[in-house]
Amino acid sequence: MRYWVTTHYPPFVGEKEHPDVYLRAIHKEVGEALSIGDCVIVYECGQGKAVKNKKRLRGRQGVVYYGSVSKTLHEDSEAKPEDYTDGTSTLWNWSAPIRVLSRSGFLSRSELAVCLGYEPTYVFHGFGTKHSGLMVIKPEQYENIVGKFHAGK
Repeated sequence: MRYWVTTHYPPFVGEKEHPDVYLRAIHKEVGEALSIGDCVIVYECGQGKAVKNKKRLRGRQGVVYYGSVSKTLHEDSEAKPEDYTDGTSTLWNWSAPIRVLSRSGFLSRSELAVCLGYEPTYVFHGFGTKHSGLMVIKPEQYENIVGKFHAGK
């Protein structure tokens, strides 16, 4: 079993969040190490890239839930690219669903950063293995983060 941290952009206005690990095709190989039952901590950014004709909710900048991988990484052949206002686009076509174990807590960005060995000012831009937004952590780090998450209700 492995332990992971992943980052999420905040959901769009009028849409509910989807508890999955999301990856772009260029980061598929990072997610191929995800296995059913692996534990995943989800950090929600304060904001995401601005998407054309859509508005995001303001993100909570912290750990918002954790869970376990319920299905291995798979490609969504119907995924559509997100077209950003800066003229770029990204196709988030690889995902692994997460079965949420708890949402009853919170751990701030700065506290998570310290738990992972970063400075409290770390902002999680370009986070993870190969800047994928996904990173394996040690079991002790996972337990520490989950404990602090529940203490921060």
